[in-house]
Amino acid sequence: MQRQVGVSLVELMVALVIGAIIILGAGQLYLSALTTFKQVEALSRRQDTLMFVVETLIRDMRNAHYISPEHDAVRLTVPRDALSSCATPDLDKRYYLNPAPSGGYSLSLSECMTPGGWKISQPLISGFHDEKAFSVEARGDGRYQLTLVLDAENAQGRETMVFNVQNRVAALARHDTGIVPTGDD
Repeated sequence: MQRQVGVSLVELMVALVIGAIIILGAGQLYLSALTTFKQVEALSRRQDTLMFVVETLIRDMRNAHYISPEHDAVRLTVPRDALSSCATPDLDKRYYLNPAPSGGYSLSLSECMTPGGWKISQPLISGFHDEKAFSVEARGDGRYQLTLVLDAENAQGRETMVFNVQNRVAALARHDTGIVPTGDD
């Protein structure tokens, strides 16, 4: 009797099935990791944009000489910075929601009020559900509450972010003289 040398057909089929399962598992793991990476990257971009907008708006509110909350916007007068193309010593700015081309609303910034209207306008961040998703409320003594309601990334509702801002000009005026500047309340 001769001994069989090599692999039987049954052994070969079992090895192919095991190999296919391992390859499919590795492929699924790769696709899952790729999807997670893309979601994290999109969330990171959104957070970076949101942080830029909030920091810019809060900085302007803290340094403003005049703040006028409107029902769907906020108008500020801030010292002009070196990057501004406006010729005035103070810079008028207006943050407001504007319909976005992709649907929904975007927070926009207009600056440099001239007799012909606002000189510069630009969208800052999109993802607002409606025109009521941005508000600034005066809380007295130079304090303001900034509220942003963004559509959630996972389409499961809204994300509401609330920030409390203290206007430095009002705080210094109150500290030095006990008087709060006009336009604060």
